[in-house]
Amino acid sequence: MSGSPLKLPASFLEACSLGEPSMAAALEKYGVEEFNRRGVWRQVIDHTRLDSRMAAWVAAERNKVPLDVMVRTARCMQVFDFTDWLPRVTCPTLLITADLGKSVPLEQQRYMEKAIANARLLVYEGVGRGIHLFHADQVARNVLDFLESQRCATMAARRR
Repeated sequence: MSGSPLKLPASFLEACSLGEPSMAAALEKYGVEEFNRRGVWRQVIDHTRLDSRMAAWVAAERNKVPLDVMVRTARCMQVFDFTDWLPRVTCPTLLITADLGKSVPLEQQRYMEKAIANARLLVYEGVGRGIHLFHADQVARNVLDFLESQRCATMAARRR
């Protein structure tokens, strides 16, 4: 991995910039709805796998985000690096990811798992980003199982 291990890949940022100097510049030029309509989030989520109602809901929700929030978030995404923060995470952590994600590559997820003291990485194979949309029931089950395992571990520790 070149540079900082937890910055968004340059290829992802470039694809989301729509030919502008940055994602923030593209948002300022096109606005939220047009930015989304031009397919930026198709870089992230494979909408062809969503049923039409879910795709419409996802689009409507994305378009609700105020422009200034999107622009500030885009600027932050291009420079923020939380690598040094990871060792500060002390609580049990479940990382759920997909092996085909473009915004946060699997290599970065594996780095986070190692950097967080009590982390567990769960990888969905053959899927890109949007696991919660495509596999909602399974993701919910994974989260509940993780929480239950932590509850059981806490109860066992209290009995000692």
